Amino acid sequence: MTFYVEENDYTVISFRLDNDILELLDKVAEAREVSRSAVIRQAILEFLARLSYLPDEKKKALGNFLNSNNFEEGRGNENKT
Repeated sequence: MTFYVEENDYTVISFRLDNDILELLDKVAEAREVSRSAVIRQAILEFLARLSYLPDEKKKALGNFLNSNNFEEGRGNENKT
C-alpha cells in the first residue's frame, strides 16, 4: 500500500531537532524497522489531519493506515537514514 505521497513527489528538507527528540525518533524508527523519514512523515500527516488540513479522502486513508498499525506497508520500508 502506498500512502498519500508518490516517490517522485518528495522534496528534501532540513530542520533542527533537539538531541533528546532525535534519540526518541530513532528508537521509534528502529522498533518499527522503518526510516526516520517514515516516522516524521507519519507524524506530520497525523498532525495535519488533526488540524483538518487534509481532505476527507486523505483523512480516511490515514485512518485506515493508522488502524492497520503497520508502517511497513506504506513508504516506511525504505532504508533507514
